[in-house]
Amino acid sequence: MSTLRDMTVAAGVPPAVEAGILPGGLSCGLRRNLRVQSCHSGRQDAALYGSQEYPFSVVGISRCDVRAACSGATPSNATVTRTFILPATTRARTAQRAIPTIALNGHRQDGCRCNGFTLVEIIAVLAIMAVLVGVVAPSVIRRIDRAAWTKETADLNTFADALNQSIIRTKTIPSYTNWASTVASQMSLPVSVISTNSRRYARAFLIDPSLSINGALPYTQTPNGTTKPVSARVMIVSSLARALPASVTNGVASATNFTAIWNAAENTVPAGPAFSGWGGTGEDLRIKKLNLEPLFYQLILVNHSGNTNTVPRFSIDENSNTTAVTNWLNKYYLDSTVIGLYGATTNLQTCHLLKRSISFLFESDAWRGQVQGGESYSSSGDAFYNTAVTFFSRPINPAAEAAAQTHGVSQYGVMIAMYTFMFDYVYWANQCPHFANHGQSPSGTPEFLLLDNQGKTSIGNIDRFSANMIVP
Repeated sequence: MSTLRDMTVAAGVPPAVEAGILPGGLSCGLRRNLRVQSCHSGRQDAALYGSQEYPFSVVGISRCDVRAACSGATPSNATVTRTFILPATTRARTAQRAIPTIALNGHRQDGCRCNGFTLVEIIAVLAIMAVLVGVVAPSVIRRIDRAAWTKETADLNTFADALNQSIIRTKTIPSYTNWASTVASQMSLPVSVISTNSRRYARAFLIDPSLSINGALPYTQTPNGTTKPVSARVMIVSSLARALPASVTNGVASATNFTAIWNAAENTVPAGPAFSGWGGTGEDLRIKKLNLEPLFYQLILVNHSGNTNTVPRFSIDENSNTTAVTNWLNKYYLDSTVIGLYGATTNLQTCHLLKRSISFLFESDAWRGQVQGGESYSSSGDAFYNTAVTFFSRPINPAAEAAAQTHGVSQYGVMIAMYTFMFDYVYWANQCPHFANHGQSPSGTPEFLLLDNQGKTSIGNIDRFSANMIVP
């Protein structure tokens, strides 16, 4: 049976669109050359279906906007409707296909959908996002600040260690003008990394105005060393939230500001005038304090030879230039300084790595004292041994042995008396406090009486036992 076609034309108005084909018997108004924007079936325009066996009906529209005529509804401005009916077998076959959904004019109708958001929906989403940001942002900011605080604290500790290592290695203490380059050289980093922090704020190197290491910094060690360092204190100050006050900059700080910053408790703003009106908080401020005095050790050298023609000498850090010790030397030198000790003939006798305060005595043309790894060494040991052997080998004077006061004396008796004296002395010296009288007069103190019985001149056991004991 051939296809029947009915066409109804409104009076006096020609059709505005050409026929198109849509699946499922959907009736829609489509302007000429307009393509369907959204279909569930994935097809985009009526012409795409032109070669298929689908029934359709199209409504012609005379205006530019598109109006859907779905489920038999006809727009008020429709002028032409063309209906094409296919055979029943074809209709049965196409009835099984889903009717696509088309979104037209922003309205959802039967078979149509909308892709946009309303203004109310957008405002609601933005409001929710704002609330979330308000809740999460402060916590995130605090975590970021804490991470910066931790990093800056670690950096300042590292800089302080590097400065100490550089001082020990080079035997030089920098001033505020070159402290950053000194630390940068020790750590193999750019100077800018040392002079400014991660927040791009400048760090400050402050020096105690009372500092004296052979005068003001910089200091370079010489064979003459230095007198005891005084107020050898420096600080590295850094701020994470804002720039430091104008008066807190590299240099020698005023006594008031330095003391206030040095004494400031952790995470507090110093009370000095330098930070008056500063808008930061104590947690924004990081201060690294360095006391350089522990880097110095005392060295005492005593010339006890008694011979003006025999003058010992010493050197530092394996320097070939030696310095004479005419009487005695009492100076301070930096940690790990190598001390070379020479005799009168300028021959090197021993070397000592300075790791603590120590003293040496030059006697009998040799140095003695605590040297090389803590071993006790005495160059006059042979002379002492020979004297002791002579004392024990000499015969006892018969007159002294027969005297009632010294009857039965011997060299061993003298040795026991001396041992007792030294034992009593060490026992009293090791008490705390040392050589305490326990609220008594010296003559009433037991420790004193023990010593006095052994060592008192003329009447003590040592003198009584040894008087005229040895035959000349």
